[in-house]
Amino acid sequence: MITSIDGVNRIIDLDDSPSEDIQALYSAFVDAHNLNNDWLPAFNTLADLPLVPVYLFFINGWKIRMQDTGAAYIKNFEQGFLIPETAGGDPFALNGGVEPRVRFSEPVLAVGYDSGGSTFTPEEVAEAVWNEELCP
Repeated sequence: MITSIDGVNRIIDLDDSPSEDIQALYSAFVDAHNLNNDWLPAFNTLADLPLVPVYLFFINGWKIRMQDTGAAYIKNFEQGFLIPETAGGDPFALNGGVEPRVRFSEPVLAVGYDSGGSTFTPEEVAEAVWNEELCP
């Protein structure tokens, strides 16, 4: 669950609960953003909420920061994907203390794809996805 949002530094702080629903995370950010339109948006999405898993593409330099509990723990993100702004980037900001391990639990249907018969290379597909503007 979101505990605070720092719109100036573009940080979304999460609590130390063991799991985070990505659809709920997105909805909570949208609700907060609607109250403060001075912030730049944090995500582009690829989904029809809430019917399918959410693909959240970070934009505008936003990051997620998790709590430092002083002990190691696992933070499980469910029902979607968090995709960094740049390929190979990291959507998480360091907290300076003990950081949790991150695990994603997506519905099996969401992670399957078929590239059979395609004339596109994986590089061409990746470039098309990253260059496509999803939300005006």
